[in-house]
Amino acid sequence: MKKYYLGELPGRNGQRDKIYYSCNLNEFFAIKKDGEERKLSKKQTRFLYKKYHIKCDLLNIIHSTKTKVVLLYLIGILILYRLLSNLESYSEKYGNLLIEDIPKLEKEYSFDEKILKEERNLQFLINMCKKYIDRNNNYTEEQKEYLKLIWSKYLTDEGELFEREAILEMLNKITSVQIEYKPYENNSVTGRYIEEDNTIILYESYATNATLVHETIHCTIGDELQKKYLDLEEGYCGALCGKYCDEFTYREENEYLLLISEIIGKEKLKSCIINGKEDELIKEIADKTFTEKNEIRNLIVKTYKYKAIPLGKENFLKRTTLFKEIKKDLASLAIKADESNAKNFIVLNAYYDKYTLETSFLEERYHYTIKEEIEGIPEYITIYEENKYDFDDLFEEDYRLQKRKTNE
Repeated sequence: MKKYYLGELPGRNGQRDKIYYSCNLNEFFAIKKDGEERKLSKKQTRFLYKKYHIKCDLLNIIHSTKTKVVLLYLIGILILYRLLSNLESYSEKYGNLLIEDIPKLEKEYSFDEKILKEERNLQFLINMCKKYIDRNNNYTEEQKEYLKLIWSKYLTDEGELFEREAILEMLNKITSVQIEYKPYENNSVTGRYIEEDNTIILYESYATNATLVHETIHCTIGDELQKKYLDLEEGYCGALCGKYCDEFTYREENEYLLLISEIIGKEKLKSCIINGKEDELIKEIADKTFTEKNEIRNLIVKTYKYKAIPLGKENFLKRTTLFKEIKKDLASLAIKADESNAKNFIVLNAYYDKYTLETSFLEERYHYTIKEEIEGIPEYITIYEENKYDFDDLFEEDYRLQKRKTNE
């Protein structure tokens, strides 16, 4: 027998009794502080009816079987209406997704922030990705198999970071992107993604399967990030191919990401890039470094200006100088975020520009090679998270030079 709590009323000896109502019996019950039931007089019952009759009438209506059926029917209609509305909006925005897959995706990813990462079904996401790669007949069979292999590895590692919109965008684009082949244009790139046409251009005969992977990453996150953040996107795509395809590109942009990860952490950085959260990325860096958001935003835009400088011997110095400035600014921010970074090889190297990063920022270890032959300095060095504070002696000469310039 279900009883509904109504409130408290004065009882005997100054105590307050809790009052309950039963719809089945249409009766009131008074429960004393010790849990025992106290009998109510007719006068007390009439008083309770007068005080609580509106609430009791509502409880009786809700409790009735017919009302429950009506309520469930109305709720069902609302749920169905919402589902159909969602399907209609999805069909407009993600027209390449199969209508029967949308409820499955909704079930797995409808409450992005509430589902614990370890509860997400990554194999479901991997299978969906493979399915939609297979549906795109613009890929050759060889390309399909390679894409499925690499995307499976990628989603196994990073799939938990994808939120619903990013997943839908990824599946929609990866199954519909067009592939065009063009003669090589001597522009140093082997592939290009044209967002307006959702088309990947592969330049023969230099483009590889890794090039295709790089461009499919672009097409799946390209709409998520604004153009002025293109260098972060390039660094991320290059880092992925370095990790999964052994074809590492965009070293400079990759080092930007490594430095930013020393400020806000890799997980937050990857999540912001994958899900197109530029404002959150800017805020996170600003908060960690006690810096104005506009200052951080201007620095990120500065990386895009570097990209805008045309290639060629006459512009090589401009590009190199700007790259050094950006790295130094990011290194300074990393030290502002955490004073211990003043001894961090990754940060010190960016500040003094001594070694070249040769590996993806997504790896668990970073391989560097010396830029110039310097007696007594290692030609290459491998840095792990646990030993990145052990090599600050390599920069002692740089310390002295900087101190001398400061005193002058």
